[in-house]
Amino acid sequence: MEAFAHESGVTHLTVVDLVEKVDTNKPTWASLHKGSTFSLDTAVELVRSMLQGWALGPSLEDGDRFYVHVDDYMYMWIGSDVECVKAIEEAERIGLFVEPGQVSWLLPDPADRFR
Repeated sequence: MEAFAHESGVTHLTVVDLVEKVDTNKPTWASLHKGSTFSLDTAVELVRSMLQGWALGPSLEDGDRFYVHVDDYMYMWIGSDVECVKAIEEAERIGLFVEPGQVSWLLPDPADRFR
């Protein structure tokens, strides 16, 4: 996720939807609410927590140019208006499965978003 964000020029992400907030005794989670904006480093920490099963949500976005969503099956959806060739190569190199062209089912209207 961090490589995709860097390649997309993203430095901050905003919470656009909050499915469930779980108190993990971390200050970041305590201040989490819709509209919160976090640095990329903090957003990476949030996504890591979601993938470890500590919480469901939030959906993080940078306007209409980048998003990262984690669903309840621990799938991570990343969308960018930039073709992230280097990030895809890095993800595949470390053994992650990348499926270009698939948009997050968590988007309200995926047909209007980048693929």
